[in-house]
Amino acid sequence: MPEHKPPYDVEDLSRFTFAASFVSALIFLYLRTFVFPATPLVAGGDQVLFFVRGLRMTHGQVLYRDFFEVVTPGTDLLYAATFRIFGVHAWIMPAWYRFRTRSCLHHHANLQQDVLRSSCPVACLVIPGL
Repeated sequence: MPEHKPPYDVEDLSRFTFAASFVSALIFLYLRTFVFPATPLVAGGDQVLFFVRGLRMTHGQVLYRDFFEVVTPGTDLLYAATFRIFGVHAWIMPAWYRFRTRSCLHHHANLQQDVLRSSCPVACLVIPGL
């Protein structure tokens, strides 16, 4: 049985191409969350709810006793801890968003390299987007 060769080689991606892609992604995320040089954009969607609940916990209210939330309190507790460390600032939500996006990109790149280095052709079909 012939050996399976990935559609493209990981070694074909030069360090410059990877660095340029990574830097342009960071610039895009920065300009998406801040007005240059450092004014954060107004958060929308669920971020406002997490921000308010984290602020309420920072001020001493207790989740499920003083206010109710249907979803698990992970993000609310994360914002509350960040507010206690850095104070209440509008840049905290975009900063967590950028951190989360960077960590997801990092883990996706590692997974992609592991799958492409493996000799299992089924792995490329099981994990979409690689």
